[in-house]
Amino acid sequence: MRLFYIQPLLILAMMLLAGCKPADDISRLPSIDKGKKEIVFVTHNGPTTYYLNSENQPAGIEYDLATLFVKQHYPEHSVRFVLVNSISDVILSLLKNKAHIAAANLSVTHLRQHLVLFATPYQETQQQLIFN
Repeated sequence: MRLFYIQPLLILAMMLLAGCKPADDISRLPSIDKGKKEIVFVTHNGPTTYYLNSENQPAGIEYDLATLFVKQHYPEHSVRFVLVNSISDVILSLLKNKAHIAAANLSVTHLRQHLVLFATPYQETQQQLIFN
């Protein structure tokens, strides 16, 4: 009689485990040098990412979010930005370990998902082709 109850529970447990998603590959996460106390963000110059304001000070939503992130999660670290010329250079900088995090309003594409890890998006954007 006991086996009658155990067998369905074992089958249910196996089905649940088979449907579980494996954890993200944390070996791909950049290591933060605790001696430097610095978090490096890669971005590009643009009105929706990072720019210098009229007082020649860094500004932009990505700049604001990055500095707030470090202030909240790594208060003993400073923030440094690496500026690149194009979106493809943003990904390349991450792959070459020149930065820890990208803050560049990147679209999540199938190819990019295989190259780098993405967080949950805070904003939706749509790629568009404009020509004249």
